[in-house]
Amino acid sequence: IVLSLLLAASNNSRSAEVVKPYSHVSDYAPFFEIDPHWCADGDELIPKIQTNHDHLGRRVFNTHLRYDMLPNSPSSCKAKFIYLLRSPLDACVSFFHHLSHQAGGGYEHDFETFFREWVAGETPFGSWIDHVTSYAEAFGNRSGDQRQFLLLTYEDMVKDLPSIVRELIEFLELNDKISDDVLVHELLPSFSFESMRDNKDRFQPKSVGWKNNFSFLRKGKIGDAGSLVSDQQSRVFADELRKRKLLDYLRKQLEDANPAAFLKFDSELRLLETLR
Repeated sequence: IVLSLLLAASNNSRSAEVVKPYSHVSDYAPFFEIDPHWCADGDELIPKIQTNHDHLGRRVFNTHLRYDMLPNSPSSCKAKFIYLLRSPLDACVSFFHHLSHQAGGGYEHDFETFFREWVAGETPFGSWIDHVTSYAEAFGNRSGDQRQFLLLTYEDMVKDLPSIVRELIEFLELNDKISDDVLVHELLPSFSFESMRDNKDRFQPKSVGWKNNFSFLRKGKIGDAGSLVSDQQSRVFADELRKRKLLDYLRKQLEDANPAAFLKFDSELRLLETLR
C-alpha cells in the first residue's frame, strides 16, 4: 500500500501507470535484512533498487527486525516508521502456516511444538513480546526526535481499509499529490486482499517455494487463531504477558507520551490478559 501511494504521488499520471508499475514489491521496497538487496560490501543497495528509490525520491524498506536491530540513525534523521501490529495469536498461526509450508528448510514439527517455541522466542525473529517492546520504546521516546512513527493494526485495516489508507496518505504527506478520484477508483480496489491474491506473484517471496499448493496470501481474516490455538494455549500466552508485565511497560512508555499508540496496543492485549 505504501509503495503504491508513493508511486502514485511520484507518477501523478493515469491509473494504468499508477496501479501496476512494478513486477515485484521488492523492486522498490526490499526487505532491509535480505543480503541480495545489497552490494557485496554491504554498504550500498544494488543499482536496480537505487534507481527505483531515486524515482520515488525516497528510500523504502520492509523489515521483520526489532527496532533495536535497525541502524542507529541520529534523532535529527527525518525517517518515517510504520509499525503494523496484529493480534498475537493470529500472528502466531499465520507464521506457523508460512514456515511449515515452505518447500525445503521449512518448519517440520506440529503446531503444539511451534507454539511453545514461539512463546519462548525461539522461532525466527524471536519473541512477539520483545518485538512489540522494542517499537513501543521508540513510539514513547520522542523528545527532540524528528523521526516519525505511525502505529497501525491489522484488524483496523481489515475493518476499514479506506480510513487507514487516508491515515497513511496524511502521514506520508501526500495529500496534495493523490486525487480522490485516483484513490477511490484505482488505488483502493488494488489494495484489497482479493486483488493481492489475484496478483500474488508481485507479493509472495521470490526465494521461497511452497508445498501442497500453499497460498502465501492465505486468508486475510481476523480471528484465525481459533483454527489452531486451544483455550489452554491462549491461557499460556496470557500468563506470559502477565509475567513479562507487557501492559504495564506499554502504559509507562506510552500512556502520556503517545496515548493514541497506547490505546492501540492496549486493545490488542487486554482481552488476552484477562484469560486465566
